[in-house]
Parts: sequence; structure tokens; C-alpha cells
Amino acid sequence: MLLSLLWLPVLPMASSSPFQCYSCGVFLSAPTATCKGEPKKINCTGSGIRNGCISVTALNTDGSYYVEKRCADSEERKLNDGECVNMNVWK
Repeated sequence: MLLSLLWLPVLPMASSSPFQCYSCGVFLSAPTATCKGEPKKINCTGSGIRNGCISVTALNTDGSYYVEKRCADSEERKLNDGECVNMNVWK
């Protein structure tokens, strides 16, 4: 029985690490307040720096949105491991 299990293909398991954030880059005039395209999974705890991730959305005066989601940089408020902050900015 055990030998028959060895022939099963190994499938990668999706990790649900609390340290992962999704980056969608910066969109200066997106039609909605959500990321465009496929968000890229990133790890915000590299090099021992634990900044967490920042999600920033702003409604522009023309009705479009500024959208950004990324790791917080060292200049910004330090966040706990895996903590993600959503920031809504009104222009």
C-alpha cells in the first residue's frame, strides 16, 4: 500500500502565510478602486524587516482611482508581521 502512494504526483500546496501581501503596482487613473490585472504575491518580511503591507486607494477629482498595494517601506509606520493596512485617501 505504501509503495503505491509513492507513485502519486507531488502537487505544490498553496501557502497561506500571514506574511504575504499582494502587489498590484501603482495605477494613477484606474476605473475602479480595485487592482487591475492579476495581483502579484509578495513577501513583506524579507531581510528581517517586518513592515507589513499597505493598500492605498484615492478617488481622483475626475472619478478615476489611484490604486496601490505594496510592502510598507522603512519610512512608513512599522506594522506587525503580516498586518495589512488599508488607506483611503480623498483628493
